[in-house]
Amino acid sequence: FGECCPGKWKQSFFKPNNKHNLKFKSFHSMNCCHRNKSVFLNVVTVTFTEGGEAVAFGGGAFANCAKIKTVYLPKTVKTFHSGVFSGCPALTGVVVAEGNPYFTSENGVLYDNNKTTILFYPKALDADPETLAKLPWDTITTIDDSVFRKQPKITSFVIPKGVSVIGANAFYECVNLTSVSYEQGGTSLSIGVGAFGYCSSLTDVRLPAYTS
Repeated sequence: FGECCPGKWKQSFFKPNNKHNLKFKSFHSMNCCHRNKSVFLNVVTVTFTEGGEAVAFGGGAFANCAKIKTVYLPKTVKTFHSGVFSGCPALTGVVVAEGNPYFTSENGVLYDNNKTTILFYPKALDADPETLAKLPWDTITTIDDSVFRKQPKITSFVIPKGVSVIGANAFYECVNLTSVSYEQGGTSLSIGVGAFGYCSSLTDVRLPAYTS
């Protein structure tokens, strides 16, 4: 991205010419490779423009970019890792372009195209029980890996009966989470490794008889 220009970048555009694959941690902390200064110190919006064949996001590609607020994804995005924007406390939403056959977004939350899997929940969004209850749980069956990881606003969570899979580290280190229960009528649940790891305030857990 040329020379280091700390403080000058407000918005970043990435236009893939052909395949633009953001590899694991390729933009971790947006640190410049020289002088150890952040090239995108004040970036608040990231926009991937249309025009490429395919865009794939690797885990941690934009991790710890503290000022990013909004991310616009083109219809060419086909792969998205849940850790892409981990550690971005100001991020309020991901917006997916119409016509993307793989993903969709609603109120800043990212889902697969059929809304059967919740893929990303921005840190800056409210996460109180009332807000979470408004998510499209009538279609969601899977909470993907790390979706609510280190989300300090979650204090309690009722797992909807339609959810059958909670991914690894899904609620990892939610330090204010005190109770987890399963909605009556659910039958089975698969929980990934570390899904509720280091939830230091968690004292009340009620899960279905068949939980793996």
